[in-house]
Amino acid sequence: MRKLFVFIMMTILMGKCYAQKFKTISSAIEPCWQAVKLSDSLNGTIISYFNNPFLCGKVPTASIAIVKLYNGDTLRILELCSGTKIFKPGDTIMIYPHRVPEVKNVLLPSDKDAIDCKISKTTYGRMRINSIRI
Repeated sequence: MRKLFVFIMMTILMGKCYAQKFKTISSAIEPCWQAVKLSDSLNGTIISYFNNPFLCGKVPTASIAIVKLYNGDTLRILELCSGTKIFKPGDTIMIYPHRVPEVKNVLLPSDKDAIDCKISKTTYGRMRINSIRI
């Protein structure tokens, strides 16, 4: 019985630690973001990547990538249910259009650089390592 109580308490405490590190798109950070809809795939280079440690479940989660496109623009990519993907700065990637989720709140990493307003163009997308160097 005591072991069960300790397990439950540890689970609750760990959950609170992670929850404090995430924000939702509908919070105060959203107004400075400009939603962009991708109509075609794009090529770019990862500047920084902020992985979401949670797998998709009842609450949608997204990882954030800051990407320098080959046309010179910089874009924030929100990738839903990215799972265990890891990208490193300098990785060349293909970005594919992805639907906007129907829910209002998506949990995001709250790293200051990921949610900064310096990069306003933001879109949902799927990312894959580009095996062809351009």
